[in-house]
Amino acid sequence: IGFTDDLLKLRALCAKLSTVSENVKTEAKGKSKAISTNFLDISIDVEEQLDKIISEMLSELSKVNGVSTLEFIRSGVVIALLDYLSCGTFGKEKVSEGNLPQLRQQALRRYKTFISVALSIDHGRDETPMALLVQKLQSALSSLERFPVVLSQSSRIG
Repeated sequence: IGFTDDLLKLRALCAKLSTVSENVKTEAKGKSKAISTNFLDISIDVEEQLDKIISEMLSELSKVNGVSTLEFIRSGVVIALLDYLSCGTFGKEKVSEGNLPQLRQQALRRYKTFISVALSIDHGRDETPMALLVQKLQSALSSLERFPVVLSQSSRIG
């Protein structure tokens, strides 16, 4: 009750993105340091699955009468995109030197894919998904800045 279909779909996409990303991290931790070709094939399939989810998220955000600013804030899109683009390392422990080349490769691939999807031109709209995402982010930031700050007192005067 109180949630629009667009918000529910965005939340589901964010949850799906997180789940698939977590599965990649879990599988990577379970593998030995020598990566097999099967694991690389699985990784490519998973990355394609992540790309599809990102594309769906951006198309959902690009709807004419899509989510409101408050719904955008509550959807978890920002955190999901941050986690996706940072390959799950943002705010986590430091990445070991041995894993940096693979992480850079994966992050570079994700950035390229995100940019290609986000800057694609939808013939039904004049704006790219990236422009609409930036508008949503700016709107969210300005609305969060307008919320009043309420100070609570630790002790009340009787």
